[in-house]
Amino acid sequence: MKKFSFYTYRALVVLVFWTLVIIPLLLLAYAGFHRIRYYMSRWWAYRVLWAAGVRLETQGLENLEGGGPYVYAPNHQSFMDVPIILRALPIQFRMLAKQELFDVPVLGFAIGLMGTIGISRANRREAVKSLRQAEKMVKNGENLLIFPEGKLSETETFEKFKKGAFLIAKRLKVPVVPVCIAGAHRILPRGSRAIRPGRVKVIVLKPRQIEDDLDKVAASLQTEIEGVFKEAVRDLD
Repeated sequence: MKKFSFYTYRALVVLVFWTLVIIPLLLLAYAGFHRIRYYMSRWWAYRVLWAAGVRLETQGLENLEGGGPYVYAPNHQSFMDVPIILRALPIQFRMLAKQELFDVPVLGFAIGLMGTIGISRANRREAVKSLRQAEKMVKNGENLLIFPEGKLSETETFEKFKKGAFLIAKRLKVPVVPVCIAGAHRILPRGSRAIRPGRVKVIVLKPRQIEDDLDKVAASLQTEIEGVFKEAVRDLD
């Protein structure tokens, strides 16, 4: 338990220091450079994962050789998913995340610096505005990342995938890239404040065009990612 407490404390110090001090200063110093947000986000993620004792393995990056833009759709089981996905994917993207995440101390400030678009689950009109903003972004050639579950799932069980990510992809005729994150739920599970160091696998699956009924697409991709997840978790044991 002392080891876990050490990693929790170290990760918290790094998270606060880099989020509230270093990154804002660098963004101010290089405000004219569009790519600085991308580099700072990846460096922030690297420092957080190092502090938390996360050993990251990424597979399937060769599936992204087609270019893009893409709509990325990973599973979501830990607050560590944000730095994990930022570090695992060597491409620029913007996230669409529930508005409540912006209220999480430090993390909310960090995702705001990264240009994340907040979406309200309580205000339908505001939610539609957020989706339109995301669509405009993709039309301009930017990659988009959405957690289809819409919230953190429990342990190794997935929440039902929502259709938002697939709706945007279908309307704009851009491919969806399913992404499996395995092991993050052991590093920092939902409801826990203690970080447990360990291995995490990120597996990038092949992009696919969305042409079928959105409910069927969501169910099919969830089943596919769950299958990859279960196999990856067994490999981590």
